[in-house]
Amino acid sequence: MGDLESNTVLKRITYLEKREDLSQTDFGQHWVGPHAEIARDLPGVACYLQNHVQHRISLSDEPAYRVDGIVELWFQSDEVVSAASDSLVADRLVEDELKFLSGLTGGPVIAHLPHEPWPYKIWVLGLRKPETTSDALGQWEQKLCGSLPGVLGSEINLLKDNPVLLLREGLRHETQIPHVAVALGFEDQHSAENALDVIAADQHKLLGLLRNVHVYLARERVIVDAQVGAES
Repeated sequence: MGDLESNTVLKRITYLEKREDLSQTDFGQHWVGPHAEIARDLPGVACYLQNHVQHRISLSDEPAYRVDGIVELWFQSDEVVSAASDSLVADRLVEDELKFLSGLTGGPVIAHLPHEPWPYKIWVLGLRKPETTSDALGQWEQKLCGSLPGVLGSEINLLKDNPVLLLREGLRHETQIPHVAVALGFEDQHSAENALDVIAADQHKLLGLLRNVHVYLARERVIVDAQVGAES
């Protein structure tokens, strides 16, 4: 984990919603297959991870984020972010998105360097309460990890202030992108499912820090291996 402010790197998280006429299996196969083959050629990408959502629980009454997949994309520098967006590969990606997506919303986050592979992840998504500090989130994260058997690591992704969001014409976007995305990594599905139960049972502490909280269990797929050092 380490100190978030001193170990940051350029990263974007994008939330994907599948087309309604596709099954979760068909959505996943296209995303990890033809779409990933295009994305591998995107210039300047240091690491690209896909997170295929398998299960979700809601800890709030507000509508859940419509998320079937979560993209984690690290870039090598500020310059390559613009270059990647303006590339012919990006044009091909946009064209392909219509084949399997109905929604897409992305935003830049304050985050750590890429981590070692985490086969399964729990994602805690929420909106930050005004009084909630980064230290308070970090303390909750560390205490939670201490109570979870089989956890490989964790990270807090914080949406940057006044972010320029990634949106697509013709695709739905979230009316409110999550301010906070906490990722917890596990070696196996059983450990990840156990973490879901622990978070749900002790949700009052989390709901003291965030609102509109929804939790997702996902399978990680590594598309582009990390080209920068991993942070434990």
